[in-house]
Amino acid sequence: MSNLKTCPFCGGRASRHELEDGGSVIECAHCHASSPVHYGRCENLVASWNDRTLPKGIALVPREITAETGHKAGMIGDFNESVEVMCSECCADDPDPECGECDGLFFCQQEVAISWPTLKAIHRRIVELSEQGGES
Repeated sequence: MSNLKTCPFCGGRASRHELEDGGSVIECAHCHASSPVHYGRCENLVASWNDRTLPKGIALVPREITAETGHKAGMIGDFNESVEVMCSECCADDPDPECGECDGLFFCQQEVAISWPTLKAIHRRIVELSEQGGES
């Protein structure tokens, strides 16, 4: 039965088993997870094993995001942070109290995009925490 997907829990090999009471089930050879028991013609047995419906509130995401998966183009510019920068209008030796940029403080806030490497690192950490069950 080569059209069976691997186990959704451990990745183990699955196979069909006939039960003594006339039912059929698909079971993982490694962790023993199984499909619901089917009786009779069992035309939906493989589908019950292969269908991977996610619980509400859970999303299936790749472990790594890349430009090739479309994530870079979809995310660049979506996330920004405010950083403190030297005012480009003032002189370092003599800040102008009348400066419209920094009000004479020589520093002002500027919005900058979160870098692609930082976005990937955040995603990687979210995946790690999710795989650990949220434990840090």
